[in-house]
Amino acid sequence: MAGKTELLGLKVTKAMKGKIGNDARTRDRNVSQYVLDALDFYAAFDSDFLTQIENKTKATGQSVPAVIQRLLITCLATEAGILKVFKHKSKTFPRAFMVDETGLVSIEKLSKIIEKDAEGDALAFRDKLMESVEEGKPVMIQPEEAAMVAAYA
Repeated sequence: MAGKTELLGLKVTKAMKGKIGNDARTRDRNVSQYVLDALDFYAAFDSDFLTQIENKTKATGQSVPAVIQRLLITCLATEAGILKVFKHKSKTFPRAFMVDETGLVSIEKLSKIIEKDAEGDALAFRDKLMESVEEGKPVMIQPEEAAMVAAYA
């Protein structure tokens, strides 16, 4: 964080102050640096992403950090479970860090690419299943297709 700094006063509960102090010490930071890190973290989110998360908070009654953590844990744990069974890594992690000619793709572009790819994968798999059923043939799927189905089940 470069540039001139300004004083920002915050009022927090005694319990929050204690939590911030304990968390800062655990992470080998002073309280000011810990709070600045937290503000940088939150401020770095894409506006559309935050809108989606805030909509989830309204639907679940959970806080923004709880929604983000639960969604991310769900993604990571699902990927780990599928890897154990199918021995096939999902495309999730590599997709999250896609690059194009300008570098790491924007959050907006990433969202559109992943949604389009997931829709395409699901449609192709659905069509394959329907074709097998219509032809009375056994359904033959590849390990990555089985992993995809398990991830979305």
